[in-house]
Amino acid sequence: MDNRKIRNNFMAAIASVLAVGALILEDIRLPGNEMHPDIRNNRRFYPYFKDCIGAIDGTHIRASVPIEIQGRFRGRKDGTTQNVLAAITFDLKFCYVLAGWEGSAHDSRVLDDALHRSKGLKIPEGKYYLGDAGYGNKTGILSPYRKVRYHLQEFSDHPPENAQELFNLRHSSLRTTIERGFGVLKKRFRVLGAEPFWSFETQVEVVLACCVLHNHIVGVDPDDPIMGDTTSEAHPTHAQYLNKKIEFYDQMAIVVGKDLATGSYAFSWGDETSPNPVVELDGPVDANELYEAVMSTEGFAEEMLASAFDYMIQEEKVGRAFMAKAPKLRKLWLENYFSKNM
Repeated sequence: MDNRKIRNNFMAAIASVLAVGALILEDIRLPGNEMHPDIRNNRRFYPYFKDCIGAIDGTHIRASVPIEIQGRFRGRKDGTTQNVLAAITFDLKFCYVLAGWEGSAHDSRVLDDALHRSKGLKIPEGKYYLGDAGYGNKTGILSPYRKVRYHLQEFSDHPPENAQELFNLRHSSLRTTIERGFGVLKKRFRVLGAEPFWSFETQVEVVLACCVLHNHIVGVDPDDPIMGDTTSEAHPTHAQYLNKKIEFYDQMAIVVGKDLATGSYAFSWGDETSPNPVVELDGPVDANELYEAVMSTEGFAEEMLASAFDYMIQEEKVGRAFMAKAPKLRKLWLENYFSKNM
C-alpha cells in the first residue's frame, strides 16, 4: 500500500471516529443530576461536594506547526504544544474536550473560550466542576484556596491544621480524577506523545478521536488494568508548580498571551466547522487569497498595500508567514514593513 492510500485510510478512520463520537457524546455530554457514588458514599466528600459533577483542567500535547507561528505554540513546556482543555466525570469519561489552542495560551483564556462557544462547555445550574487555582472561582467552577497547602503529598506527614487546608485536601483528592484521566489517555494512546507529521488540523482531530475511543473503552471495560493510578504520569515534572501562584501571571497572560495565542485553530466535539487551517511551509502562495488578505487590511493606502503584496509574491516565505498570522498581527507586520520601506 502506498503512502497516499495509507494517508487516505488514516484520515477516513479519524473522520469515522469523530462522527461516531458525536453520536456517543449525546449520551455523555453532561453528567446527570444524580450524585456520583464516589461522593454520596464517602463522608469526606458528602455533603460538602454533593453538587460536584467532575473536574476540569488543561494538558499540553505535542504539536508540529510552521516555523512562522511556532512562537504562539511555545508555553511553559519544552517545544511546541497545543493546549487541550477537558472536563471529566468521576467515571473517567471525558464529557467535554476543546483541543487546538496554542501552547502559549493561559488556561483561563481557553476555559473562557469553551464557556462562550455556541456548542461549548455547558454546566447545569447549581452544579460545578473542580478546577485548579489558575481558573479562579466562577459560576460552575470551584477552585481551591490560594497560598494554602493543596497537594496530597503535602499532607502525608502533616495533617490539615485549619478549615482551609481541610477543604484543599478534599478538593485535591477529588480533582485527581482529571489527572488520572489525562494519564490514562496518554498511556493508552502513545501517538499523543509522538512528534506529529500531519497537518495541525489533523493533530487536533487526533486528540478528539483519542478521547472518543477512550470513552468507549471505559464504557465496555471499566476494569482495564491501565485504569490504575496514573496520576503522576499526566504531568510528571510539573507537580511542584501546580496550584502555586506565579507572581503577576494573570497580568502577564493579558499583556503577552493575547498577542500570541488566538484560539483560531481550536476545535471541539459538536463544532459544525473545522478549525482554521494552518498555512504549511511548503507549496506556492495562492496569489488571489494573498491579494485579498493584504488589500482588505484597513488603515493603509491602496498603493501601499499593493506594494506590500508585490513584495510578498516575490518572497513566498514572507507571503506564507503573512497568511498564517491573525488579522491583528498582519496589520502589525504591515506597519513595520511600511515604516522601513516607505
